[in-house]
Amino acid sequence: CVALTAAVSALAMGPHLGLALPLGALPTALLEMALTLLVMWLQRRCFRGALLALRARTTNMDTLVALGTLSSFLYSSYALLGIDPAAGGTGGVHLYFEGAAGILTFVGVGKYIEERVKVRTGDALGALSRLAPPLVTVREGGCERALPPAEVAVGALAVLKPGMRAGLDGVVREGSGHADESAVTGEGLPVEKRPGDPITSGSTLVSGSLTYEVTRAEADSTLGRIIALLDRVNREKAPVARLADRVAAVFVPAVALIALITLGGWLLSGASAGEAVGFAVSVLVVSCPCALGLAVPAAIMAGTGVAARHGVLFKGPEALERLGGARVFCFDKTGTLTVGQPRLRVVGAADGGFMSTIIAGSLERHSDHPLARAIVAAAGEAALLPAEGYVELPQRGVGGTVLGERYEVCNLSRLAELGIGTGSLGPEVEAGMGGGATALFLVAMPAGGPQLRCAFLLSDGLRPDARAAIADLTAAGVATEILSGDHEAPVQRVARDLGIGACHAGLRPEDKLALVRSRPGVVMVGDGINDSLCLAAASVGVSLKGATDIAVDSASVLLMRGRIHDAYKAFAIARATLANIRQNLFFALVYNSVFIPVAAGALYPALGLALNPMAAAALMSMSSLSVCLNAFRLTALRLPDPALPEAAPAARWRVGIAGMHCEHCVASVGRALSSIPGISAVEVSLEGNAATLTAEAGVGDSVIRGAVEGAGFKVTSIGAA
Repeated sequence: CVALTAAVSALAMGPHLGLALPLGALPTALLEMALTLLVMWLQRRCFRGALLALRARTTNMDTLVALGTLSSFLYSSYALLGIDPAAGGTGGVHLYFEGAAGILTFVGVGKYIEERVKVRTGDALGALSRLAPPLVTVREGGCERALPPAEVAVGALAVLKPGMRAGLDGVVREGSGHADESAVTGEGLPVEKRPGDPITSGSTLVSGSLTYEVTRAEADSTLGRIIALLDRVNREKAPVARLADRVAAVFVPAVALIALITLGGWLLSGASAGEAVGFAVSVLVVSCPCALGLAVPAAIMAGTGVAARHGVLFKGPEALERLGGARVFCFDKTGTLTVGQPRLRVVGAADGGFMSTIIAGSLERHSDHPLARAIVAAAGEAALLPAEGYVELPQRGVGGTVLGERYEVCNLSRLAELGIGTGSLGPEVEAGMGGGATALFLVAMPAGGPQLRCAFLLSDGLRPDARAAIADLTAAGVATEILSGDHEAPVQRVARDLGIGACHAGLRPEDKLALVRSRPGVVMVGDGINDSLCLAAASVGVSLKGATDIAVDSASVLLMRGRIHDAYKAFAIARATLANIRQNLFFALVYNSVFIPVAAGALYPALGLALNPMAAAALMSMSSLSVCLNAFRLTALRLPDPALPEAAPAARWRVGIAGMHCEHCVASVGRALSSIPGISAVEVSLEGNAATLTAEAGVGDSVIRGAVEGAGFKVTSIGAA
């Protein structure tokens, strides 16, 4: 259709540009007519939709497009009869076949894009179904065998090993471990599982090994219920009633009635049939709803173009229209407002935290606990030391000997067993735990009694642009809430830090769904499987690039840059586009209100003023142009990125080192310094007995000194390079 319309336009514009018509005027006009008929046949579903609406005694957008196309085509076909075959040009006859082809093509391209997006409607269900493992390992009579989840009976014993995903709900009977439930519940950290604890289908065992008793069949499992609910939500979701459709329901019958009244009135007044038909055709042409038909798609195309420039993808015009009228933004917490990865902070360490982290990491590398891996990552594999006499303290921590001294890395309950309080570390530990952070402690175990060395606070940090996103939404008059499956303390901390009005913690997917459905105009912003129901059921679902495939498929708006502030940008663009649509409709209706009476001949008896079909068509084009120019104004919309916290400038250090004798020593010092978080560009020189490095702000000389001395060398000086 695009190619055919381009050809029709080229043939129509040739004479106006001074180009000769190689086929002659009449053959060229007939070729335009034939090409336009082909476009009309290719876009015949528009006429089919108009007929179906007519049968239902209503009008819609298809009616508008069909009426506008037929008005332009029929007038051009009638005008074609006035072309002299012997003349070199059209003889002043104006044809508007390109207008008929153009509006059909424009609307058709929009429909094509919309339908391509709708093909993905079932993708979320497919991805969610693939989340369930195809087989469940069941223990029967001392043997293990794999069965499809549908064939596993309630009461059977299923086995989970590290990396395996639970296919059914159950209760742990033997063993222990840690399960990652973030995809289903939103819990940010892996959850410890012991006998008697529940296992949720869709969760992954990240450490340990356990056997659980199946308590629900596949269809009744948590994952099965989410799949069923998502399917129901997708089927129940009604299409948006377009604003233009509501206008068309009144406008189209009114125009048809005015044209008939014009025809009958002039015939009754004694005018000739040609004059009466001319006035009636002028009414249809001047009121041709090209401008009205362009009002919505022109603004939407401009708005989606601006959105794409800002990394926002609208999967369809309904999403843009709905988002412009949003009242409440509901956010998931883990991975949406937060980065989704535990961040380590050391409190109360006399050595600045470096050696304490290395000692703790040297012990924790023997553990498969997720928090242990976070400490090991912070210490750096290259800096870890041998740990002797390693022991696990079930549900309390780990212990061992590092550099000849006995240590434990334990939790708060173990600290209480040892009779140690956290007061010596200051109020920061209590404040951190009160804010939702998980605390582990490094305790030295000398003969004289245990000594608390430091605390490790692990928490999920906020996205750097989260505050700006919430502040801008609040300033725009939109309410904000958190809907999370995480615990109360971390959810309240995030809500307090960001200034979010309300928060709801410990929610199951169906609980989130009930809250979203309870109010109109709700926008859900999320990234996990547990958010997919709400993303599909909300007025608008917004997901970030990098989220789970199910969340991306369930959402109708995708933030391609993965920035949460782009959720506000999407809202601002949608609101501006919706305002532009209303302006376009206003312009189109005012134009028709002014010129339809003139076209009907209301001023002809008194002033002799009338619009012939050619003049009416010219005015029709002007109204379409005004709508397009107004929509084009959206491209000037500017939404600057928020000012994010800037990292402090890095400093260049020179460290004098004694005790290096060979390249192996140089390599050891290089590994020790490179393992410090915030240290980069390390260069060690044996000839100069020194190292130069780049250190971010916050990396103190005590940390650098501890790394070098921990590797067995002596620091003689530290200063700016």
